[in-house]
Amino acid sequence: MIARTKQFNNLSCFTDSTLTISLIKTEDITFHRYAVVIKSIRNLLKLIPNVTITHILREGNSVADYLAKKGAQCACNLKILDSPLPEIKHLLLGDALEVQHMRL
Repeated sequence: MIARTKQFNNLSCFTDSTLTISLIKTEDITFHRYAVVIKSIRNLLKLIPNVTITHILREGNSVADYLAKKGAQCACNLKILDSPLPEIKHLLLGDALEVQHMRL
């Protein structure tokens, strides 16, 4: 909804879950336990003209990893970032340059 509200015409989504991509793009979800949620996601994605959903290795997504950990520490329900936090600019550059990270 944020992308729609801001009138984005292009949206790139990256996930390390091939199952999520499959459920959103192609799979029959009629009897899936989260069918309602998946259907809602599909309907929202239809509102944006150009959407790509791409698989990315977890090691190549350090920004998402950082934000997930930071979000787990936040007492708020939702935090919208209109620009990158200063502390993740180096992570963004590393992800863009496909810098490899060791998996622990």
